[in-house]
Amino acid sequence: MNHNTRSVFLYELARNLKRRGFLFTAVGIPILGFLLFFGVQLFANRANEDALEDLAAELEFDFGELEAIGFVDESGLFDDTGALASGLRRFASRDEAQTALEDGELDAYYVIQPDYVAEGNVLLVLPEFSPALITPEPVEQLLLSLVSDDVTPEALARLRSPAVIEQVEFQSNLGEEQARNEGSDFALVYGFAILFAVALFTTNGYLMQSVIEEKETRLVEILITSVKPRELLTGKILAMGALGLLQMLLWLGTILILSQIASSLADLPSTVAFLQDINLSGELFVILMVYFVLGYLYFAAVFGAIGALSNSLSEGPSFTAVFILPIMIPFFSLSAFLESPNAAGPVIMSIVPFTSPLAMAMRLALVNVPLTELALSIGLLAALDGVMIWLAGRLFRANSLLAGKVPKLKDFPALLRG
Repeated sequence: MNHNTRSVFLYELARNLKRRGFLFTAVGIPILGFLLFFGVQLFANRANEDALEDLAAELEFDFGELEAIGFVDESGLFDDTGALASGLRRFASRDEAQTALEDGELDAYYVIQPDYVAEGNVLLVLPEFSPALITPEPVEQLLLSLVSDDVTPEALARLRSPAVIEQVEFQSNLGEEQARNEGSDFALVYGFAILFAVALFTTNGYLMQSVIEEKETRLVEILITSVKPRELLTGKILAMGALGLLQMLLWLGTILILSQIASSLADLPSTVAFLQDINLSGELFVILMVYFVLGYLYFAAVFGAIGALSNSLSEGPSFTAVFILPIMIPFFSLSAFLESPNAAGPVIMSIVPFTSPLAMAMRLALVNVPLTELALSIGLLAALDGVMIWLAGRLFRANSLLAGKVPKLKDFPALLRG
């Protein structure tokens, strides 16, 4: 890198590091990711606390107007009750329980009769008859107390409400399961692809904007008096590439950190549980970075060439759709990649340079791609980069002084010849 290229590189790097848009996408989004992750955790913890409160409410027994309750066990089933029965007073005989009732110490007492296990017969003794005082809840509490020391409160609550029957169609249920599986794969496959695309288009958008602004203000006419057009464009491309790499590293670092945190947590909410399944090896990371650099160089050349040929910020972006649409094709082929990533369609898209940056990233997240396909894909993409960078440099050099004049199609051969 010569002095002029380095000067352009440092200037563009410092200039774009101050952009609010770049700071938000590079730093703000990771911060929002952390806030969202821990916010979901906090919300889930509060929801769990509310669920425990509801669980405690489910375990509370409604005895109606009865407050002091006794029982006499003639069945021998309740010789060893748990803490759940601590609110019920045990009596050795009916006479003792009757005396306590007559003295006002009890509102009622239950006699668990000898045939209770077989027949379920229980005698309720009240000081006076009242339908409002007849309730089986104390006996249910006694039964649950037999297992309360060995069973979780959740299981006890479920014993009180054993099942909620819901009728569903088998076909619908199968579809939901398949959708959940595809959702998990979607997070793994498309998560990186989306970050990849955003980083590419953000930094190269800044590159095109910088070139067009300098043409609009005719600043380029002053710059090329001391800096060669090729040096100017090279410095801009390198600066935006460095920003793109920084952005990707911050995003991937955030994902990996959250993945490690998620792996150490139990009962993770389903909305962020997919982070536990992310496993980005060092080898895969290096390959993805290679595709990012090669993909960036291709789009840098494209956006630089468009910027050189455009005379306004409203004119330039309209031409980018022609080059953006092909690379987005893998996004519209979700089912093909998920169902058979080694089929002809995904393989071709991962080799053809116009779609390979994202398509290969998606395949690498799902399967082990053969080395021959990987080498062919990288070689073709690198060759396309060389052609596009040469083309962009020729157009930028030839058209840098054509401020206010849009070249026609017949002018392109002359521009390329310089």
